[in-house]
Amino acid sequence: MANWPEGEKVEGWEEDKMTQFAAIQEVIRATRNLRAEKKIQPNVKTPGKIVNQDYCALFSQEKEVITALGMFIPGELEILKNLAEAPAGWTSTVSAGSAIYIPVPESAEDKDRLAAELVLVTTHIERLEALLGSDFANKAPAAVVDKERAKLAEYKESYEKLKAQLS
Repeated sequence: MANWPEGEKVEGWEEDKMTQFAAIQEVIRATRNLRAEKKIQPNVKTPGKIVNQDYCALFSQEKEVITALGMFIPGELEILKNLAEAPAGWTSTVSAGSAIYIPVPESAEDKDRLAAELVLVTTHIERLEALLGSDFANKAPAAVVDKERAKLAEYKESYEKLKAQLS
């Protein structure tokens, strides 16, 4: 009977490569989340800036992958160690030591869409405030009331974000 196979010893390079892969993955995830938060359509490519002191060389080396998966315009993604100040009219997020900047396209269509969303969110806020201000809050089970309060808080947060985008 043969002995059970034993695994090879960890050589050290594997852990480093996994950490590097995780950094690239995190930048792409954060970029996609920022684009979704700002309601930038998935098929619309944007320029971008990624600022990271630790992984600047790695991100530069993997620029094509980050460009493709982050939906950046080829040739218009800058990988920087430092950035003196944020570009005007751009939005940003910070994730795992990386600052990611993308421009937010402002068109009349975008403003109209944001204004329509603001009206819808305001309607939801008014409805929930009226509901929670009525006897419903006293008669309904606590779990249901808490759920409605959580919805109200989410709508108020959305309202503030939309209001800021329209300003």
